[in-house]
Amino acid sequence: MQDASFLKLDGECLRVYVLVKPSSRRLEIKGVKEERLEVLLTAPAKENKANVQLVSFFSDSLNIPKSAISVLVGNHGRKKTVGIGPIADPQGVARKLTELSTGWSLGA
Repeated sequence: MQDASFLKLDGECLRVYVLVKPSSRRLEIKGVKEERLEVLLTAPAKENKANVQLVSFFSDSLNIPKSAISVLVGNHGRKKTVGIGPIADPQGVARKLTELSTGWSLGA
């Protein structure tokens, strides 16, 4: 079974515990590290660019509107808590995130 330690289901919402690496060469989900979803971002960690790209990446990867995704904790750090929801099928999104946790890239 895949590791879902980075997820917490809370009613119609999900909390995703993320470890971001800004200014990377690729935009991708690397896997699970320290019970967090490791996400490589090409955007730099300044002027909120990394947070904006993280929200866009989750939106594109999960087919969820950006308005349903927000950085709840860690706006200025690498360890973040991302809130997704409320959404109609949080368990389905949790399954998809768990599948993507084995590695996923959106473009090069």
